[in-house]
Amino acid sequence: MKKVNVFSLGFIYAGCFLGAGCVSGQELMQFFGSFGIRGFFGVLISVIIQFALSVIVFKYVHKTKTTEFDRIVVKPDIPLLRAVVGITAAFFMYGVVIIMSAGAGELAERAFGIPLFVGCGVFCLVLSLLTIYGVDGIIPVLSRIVPILVAGTVCISIVCILKSNILEFDYVNYFNSSQNPLLGNWLFSSITYVSYNLFLSIAIIVPIAERTNYKTIVPGVLFGCLILLLVIYSILGAIFSDISVSAKELPMLELAYNISIKVGIIYSLLLLLGMFVAALSCFVAVLEYGNNKWNFSKNKKITIIFLLGVLAWLLSLVGFGRLIGIVYPICGYFGFISIIGTIINYINSKDNV
Repeated sequence: MKKVNVFSLGFIYAGCFLGAGCVSGQELMQFFGSFGIRGFFGVLISVIIQFALSVIVFKYVHKTKTTEFDRIVVKPDIPLLRAVVGITAAFFMYGVVIIMSAGAGELAERAFGIPLFVGCGVFCLVLSLLTIYGVDGIIPVLSRIVPILVAGTVCISIVCILKSNILEFDYVNYFNSSQNPLLGNWLFSSITYVSYNLFLSIAIIVPIAERTNYKTIVPGVLFGCLILLLVIYSILGAIFSDISVSAKELPMLELAYNISIKVGIIYSLLLLLGMFVAALSCFVAVLEYGNNKWNFSKNKKITIIFLLGVLAWLLSLVGFGRLIGIVYPICGYFGFISIIGTIINYINSKDNV
């Protein structure tokens, strides 16, 4: 099993969080942008907390050789509690698969005129095919796709910012609170962003940690967090350069098309990559969880993957923005519990470093 180096770890780690919700700007506006300047501070707080907690998870997995993410959250041998944690996490990770599929369908319709149900269906089919290869299959995919996604997103964001009078925008008074009642104030929203991100990614972080040298954990995760910080600030800056797009399902895509049709098409492809990266990570994590818990999941692997793919296709027709606004905040509430459990287990571990 080949070890993951610092730069690969950074891009793989960032890729776990750079889904369509983030790269499209929809998720970032709900959690940060809606609070104006406070949201910009919230981004920094979120990334710092996320760095610290991610290092804890990586080190805990590396030292204890724990391969099941529910054991990271619930150390005592309480099968029922572990099952609740594991199934809840798997449920929300599958929710991300559905959300990304919905985003892909809307993207295909907006950019290429492909009917929504067709775009969602093709996305789910390709996703199902690649999920068959498991964790070892997604590591090279993330290592190659994420750098392209980051570079393209940042470059287009900078162009949008340079073409605007962004410094004249009233960040303090334009927004006062989130339009989403599930998020509350800016600080709570920032913490919720961390908790749901880690809750959704912990199942894929565990097998990646096994493939990481101990000395590369801190610099690798730090590099990944810096990537996230760069992308998030770039996207928020771009959206604030033309705040009218914040009402759209895919704000960054609208900005890209405002530059030119060619740029819009390029960003459509970048968004599709972001959706695919997030969906693939979560779909593989759900499959890994099932394989670790139930033998029939291993024996019927391909059948289960395609059944889940068909179900994701059908549920994805609900709508991208609506799903993000409901699923992610609720997931964040469950994430609080998982973070507390992980920290307690790390502190009490004899292998604590």
